[in-house]
Amino acid sequence: MEKRALQKAAPTRRLRLAGRAESTARDAIRPLQVLLAAAIATPILLFAGAAWLNYQSTLADARERMDRLADIAAQQAQTVFQTDAFALDRIADNTATMTWEQSAQSPDLNRFLKQIRASLPQASAIRLIAPDGHVAATDGQFPARDQVVVPRHYLHVRRPGMDDIMVSPVRRAPSGEFEFTVARAKPDRDMPGGLIEIVMNLNYFTNFYMTIAEQQDSRISLVRDDGVLLARDPPADEAVKFTADNPLMQAIRGEPIFGTYDSGSAANGTERLFAYEKVGSFPVYVVAGVDRAAIVGAWARTMGSHLVYGIPVTLSLIAATMIALRRTRQAAAEAERRAELEEQYRQAQKMEAIGQLTGGVAHDFNNLLTVIIGSLEQLQRHITAEPAKRLIQSATRGAERGARLTQSLLSFARRQSLRPETVNINRVIKEFGDLLRGAAGDRVQIQFLLNPTVDPSRVDPAQFQAALLNLVVNARDAMPEGGRVSIETDTVTLDDSSGIRVVPGRYVRVTVSDTGVGMPAEVVERAFEPFYTTKEVGKGSGLGLSQVYGFVKQSGGHIELSSESGIGTTVRLYLPRAYDEPKDHAEPVVRAAAGKAETVLVVEDDADLREMVAENLRSLGYRVLTAADAPAALAMVEDEAKVDLLFSDYSMPRGMLGDELARRAHRLNPGLKVLLTSGYAVAHRGAGTADFALLQKPYRQDDLARAIRQALDGR
Repeated sequence: MEKRALQKAAPTRRLRLAGRAESTARDAIRPLQVLLAAAIATPILLFAGAAWLNYQSTLADARERMDRLADIAAQQAQTVFQTDAFALDRIADNTATMTWEQSAQSPDLNRFLKQIRASLPQASAIRLIAPDGHVAATDGQFPARDQVVVPRHYLHVRRPGMDDIMVSPVRRAPSGEFEFTVARAKPDRDMPGGLIEIVMNLNYFTNFYMTIAEQQDSRISLVRDDGVLLARDPPADEAVKFTADNPLMQAIRGEPIFGTYDSGSAANGTERLFAYEKVGSFPVYVVAGVDRAAIVGAWARTMGSHLVYGIPVTLSLIAATMIALRRTRQAAAEAERRAELEEQYRQAQKMEAIGQLTGGVAHDFNNLLTVIIGSLEQLQRHITAEPAKRLIQSATRGAERGARLTQSLLSFARRQSLRPETVNINRVIKEFGDLLRGAAGDRVQIQFLLNPTVDPSRVDPAQFQAALLNLVVNARDAMPEGGRVSIETDTVTLDDSSGIRVVPGRYVRVTVSDTGVGMPAEVVERAFEPFYTTKEVGKGSGLGLSQVYGFVKQSGGHIELSSESGIGTTVRLYLPRAYDEPKDHAEPVVRAAAGKAETVLVVEDDADLREMVAENLRSLGYRVLTAADAPAALAMVEDEAKVDLLFSDYSMPRGMLGDELARRAHRLNPGLKVLLTSGYAVAHRGAGTADFALLQKPYRQDDLARAIRQALDGR
């Protein structure tokens, strides 16, 4: 019985042991299975979450990139259209008194159009179109060949007090290429209806868009607000006009200034992300787009690279975190660096355009001021009545102040060095007082607290006035409801104990304070940074306080700014004291050196200035020959038996500058003396001008006489 009992108990024990072993195995396997599941599920879940976040980030980066591209392209387009408008106005002023027949027969107009065309890289042609559609004049062939321009549907840009600027649709030119024009009406009371047109070079826009596009998948277009496509990268094969139900047109109706939208490309139906921005006040938009497929591809490549690190679970989690952190930091640093470069490029483009425009306008004003000053001096010799003499002297002083301001414009445009003089600061401020009151407006009261015993200072008076004007304008903008601006002068002594890092000594302090809204501390810290402004878009460039800071530092002084929100702002300028006396009164007129019947050849393309200079030299006893350009001058040097001095403008038409004319004239007449003149800043002189004397425009008759005499005498 025991044996049978033992035989019956054996299978039961084996079953119990097997069950226990199975349970132990399950207990050991279950954590491994959970760990395996976790090891598989966790990376998958993390990867899925990271993939979704990365896709959203990639999408946001793409939208931001399109916003930046649209903004850069809009800035460039606005500069182009503003330059076109300025050029059209110059042509309109030049042809305002000319009939259409005179315009068609004027070689001077043809040369003028060539000069304008040479300054506009975005233009392929300039033409005047008569009311009957015939081309009257162009910058190319003279006389213009008989050609009829078909009227087009222009979009108008309203300009209060001035003629509208018009932008045409795109059409195919006789050459087979597409073109569009920017135009305005030509002034003509007898035969109105004519146009002045600038034919735009589409490659100018296309090349710029190719340059700023960061990737091959980015595309940029220029579109009128009625849907007409003007330019695109890549160029279009045919004229395109977006319909009213196009997503772009719908987006513009909803957000007319700037915005984004997603849609298929009108060119090939590819799904894209778009950003658009209006070009200033012009009826034109810039549109930047990127393929969604390219965004997805970039995202897929990024996530695919992450998978390489997902095989070892633990290492993949650590590596993914470190790589993601490193890549995020690198991406942020790269994005910041790219944004800074783009901002620098945008500002450089703007300042280049401003500098070119300012330099050209200032040069023309220098010619005008030279004529005005010279004519006033000639008139003064024939006037005996004291009241009339005083009026002429006042006009002369006004023209000379205009000349100083014009020279400062050129200095700003070309980063010229300052032209310091020893001045009485109080006198400079008083002379500028009316302009400061006008800039401040009716709601702002200006209070002058000028210490009569203030020391003289050595500064550039025009730049000081510009700095003072910037401070008053900033104060006015900080007091929209009105207030008070105080301008105070005194003399202080600074040393090491003052805490100001300047050379110890006496300084003239000019304090400008206002009762405006003030600035918080974080704004005060950045107030002198170039292009930093807290004003609304279009209300300020951020250069005002930068100009003040640069002027004071370059003058050897110091500037302090203190401000408190709700109380006001105070700016203190410390200007170095001068130890010579200021020239507060005009110097007595020195008798001009008389000529000795020498022959002077005057070369100047401005007819009024040329005749004024010739008359001045004849009155001094010189024999005068005149020429309007370099070829005519060379012909005279070759034909005339004796020419003693060549007096030439440096900036000459027909492709030859003054220094080149001088060298060619020297080869024809080795004994010829040379004197050049220019309305541009000295920094713009070519390398060859150092061989010849230069008389800066505008100049007085005495300056001209002395310079001519010194050039002839070899001094």
